[in-house]
Amino acid sequence: MEGDKIKVEYKFTNSSETAISIANEAAIELGHKYIGTEHLLYGLIKEGTGIANKVLENQNITAEAVIERIIELVGRGEGPIDATLGFTPRTKRVIENAFKEARKLGSDFIGTEHILIGIMREGDSIAVRIMLDLNVNPQKLYNDIIKVVNEYEPGNAGTDDSPSRAPEGWCPYKLQFHTNIKSVWV
Repeated sequence: MEGDKIKVEYKFTNSSETAISIANEAAIELGHKYIGTEHLLYGLIKEGTGIANKVLENQNITAEAVIERIIELVGRGEGPIDATLGFTPRTKRVIENAFKEARKLGSDFIGTEHILIGIMREGDSIAVRIMLDLNVNPQKLYNDIIKVVNEYEPGNAGTDDSPSRAPEGWCPYKLQFHTNIKSVWV
């Protein structure tokens, strides 16, 4: 079975599903034939409610600034594409890193914060270059993610990414109900 692909199913929070959908839409609008890390970054900030959005906004990152940098660095394609796009190999690694981060933190679901950490861990990507160009402090970003995750309260578990207080070590995703499962080929 050498050369066969293994199908791994990842479960995403509602916020992270929305961010991935926005990333797909942005890539289509820009005429790109793939979903890159830069599109994921745009989706995370544009999504508007997730932990990644909150910590990126805390560092004054806007969707407009990200899309401008994407256009400057990558350009536009021939025009909007009429299809659902696939992930680049680097974006697949980001999702895999996000999955590993979620598991390490005790969650079965990939949240926007896990995707953002996955982007940061990938390092040499357009998304990281955009964040650095926009003066993001990586250590502060990671610390902000941890701070916001630790501010969750079990009583808010039915909502996605609603900050409040939580006991130490508590993971907000253990009590959430999710119906959608996405599959990614690795």
